[in-house]
Amino acid sequence: MGVSVADCLECDPVVHLRPPVEGDRVEFLSLRRESAQESERWEPRPADGVDRYGDEAWERFLSQAATPTSVRLLVTRREDQVIVGHVSISQIYREIGRAHV
Repeated sequence: MGVSVADCLECDPVVHLRPPVEGDRVEFLSLRRESAQESERWEPRPADGVDRYGDEAWERFLSQAATPTSVRLLVTRREDQVIVGHVSISQIYREIGRAHV
């Protein structure tokens, strides 16, 4: 995958949080397909004709991984770097005095 422990934003004895990279595409989409039944009810519906488990969905996920107001991170198991989940943080405001709730 080309990601090292040094690339992690947060590391603990069990998992790492790190940004996604192109090399994660196949594993990420495979895991998304496997967990579709459990996760679909929590996710927004994709635009008509968009496969939420296909390459277009990956491209969107990757393009939104780091924006001025949001971050998407993969959760990987420390022992073998297998992806076990992902987290998204949004509505990030970086200027003091401009915080919004």
